[in-house]
Amino acid sequence: MPEIERRLAETIAWCALTANEADLGRSLRSPALRPAALGSADDPDAYGWLVGPEAAEVLDQLSGKRGALLHEKKQYLVAMPSDLGGGRLLVSGPHLSVWDGASQHASAGFVDAFDAPPWDTWITVITSGYGKSSHEPLLVSWVPPQSVAAVDAAIDVNPVGALRWATDADLAAATAPRHEIATR
Repeated sequence: MPEIERRLAETIAWCALTANEADLGRSLRSPALRPAALGSADDPDAYGWLVGPEAAEVLDQLSGKRGALLHEKKQYLVAMPSDLGGGRLLVSGPHLSVWDGASQHASAGFVDAFDAPPWDTWITVITSGYGKSSHEPLLVSWVPPQSVAAVDAAIDVNPVGALRWATDADLAAATAPRHEIATR
């Protein structure tokens, strides 16, 4: 299974195990997967690491931890769900946020005040023609089916375009030299 496809399948499996339907935003921010590089909730530079060289390493570590935890729980992947498990892929730029909380409110807390989805859903970092330049690093995350409508609302109210659904160009960026991804 290609690396990016494995990460996506593990993300879907992990979220199925840990998600609390009553509070997806909080339940998908598990302490075990919280990136050490992530700043505090009131730190305007909480996602500053995303624009540095360590971004890919942070996502590699998160993915490795998630895979190990699934293995501990005897959850073994056979194949990637052909329909993304009913969810969608989200592209976000938390470092581009204006921290107004509009998306956080609209998504009932699925995205945080920095317009970042829960770290349990993070898959990879891409560079795509988006944001201030075509070299802005962006997070690609999986949104569970029960949160798609709330994230749609967050995208609609986001004043700086720091959130959007993934496009074919994003998937191509995810498959560039170091990544591969299966489209539906």
